[in-house]
Amino acid sequence: MPFGSYTRLSTYLQLKQAEFWEPGFEIREFVEQALHAALTQLPAAQRELPPHVLEKLRKTNRKLNSK
Repeated sequence: MPFGSYTRLSTYLQLKQAEFWEPGFEIREFVEQALHAALTQLPAAQRELPPHVLEKLRKTNRKLNSK
């Protein structure tokens, strides 16, 4: 999913600035690490979805179907 539509313009611009100026900076990796760190601090993110909700997601989300 493209994250550009989910971030504020100022955040996106900062990411692009970091990508340009910071050697080896990769936006995807940075965003993945930041999200993972934030989600580990959120107890609700650690709870499994009910089976019927997970099944509905699997039917509508290609990324979940690839696993």
